Amino acid sequence: MAGLRRRSANGLLWVYKHGPSQVFYAFGARCQHTPTCSEYGAECVARHGWWPGIWMGLARFIRCRPGGSLGKDP
Repeated sequence: MAGLRRRSANGLLWVYKHGPSQVFYAFGARCQHTPTCSEYGAECVARHGWWPGIWMGLARFIRCRPGGSLGKDP
C-alpha cells in the first residue's frame, strides 16, 4: 500500500512538472531554488515517505514565491 501512495505522489509531481509548471514558466515565473520544487518534492517523497514528503514539498512550494527564499536549498 505504501508503494502505491508513493507512486501516486510521484505521479502528481510529474503532472505538476509537465503541466502547470510549464505554464508558469511560459509567463516568466521561474523556480528560485536549486533543485527545483518538483525535484525537491520527489526526493522528499523517496527519502521520507509519502506523507512527510508531500508536506515538505508543499512547504518548499509556498516558500518559492516573489519575496520568498531563493538559492540552493538541499
